[in-house]
Amino acid sequence: MTYKNKRGLGLKRRMQEANDEERAILRDGLPYDVGFAKPPVHGQFKKGKSGNARGRPKESENLGKVAVEEFSEMVEIHEHGKRRKLPKQRVAMRQLANKAATGDPKLLLSYWKSKGKPVSSIA
Repeated sequence: MTYKNKRGLGLKRRMQEANDEERAILRDGLPYDVGFAKPPVHGQFKKGKSGNARGRPKESENLGKVAVEEFSEMVEIHEHGKRRKLPKQRVAMRQLANKAATGDPKLLLSYWKSKGKPVSSIA
């Protein structure tokens, strides 16, 4: 492999075009200890240590995750003299339905919206 003068092919280009043997010769024959394909010793990965020691950061909690977690929590209620465990979401919907049954129009609308029914079907 012939190379042009200093202004010819750069080291990066020569490394790309070289085969494995020539690439090894180029790496070993460099006149400096630090450079392309030769990072400084203090910057190299230490033996037996991960390159990503802290790992990927955990995903932060958002409002949706917190709401799902809270509403899926089980609570104990007393119904007809018996104890039952139900998810908070079910208990909240029961309370909303009971209050809507008293005739409160705002609660009635919010109950229907939560059920996914169109408001026009109420009338």
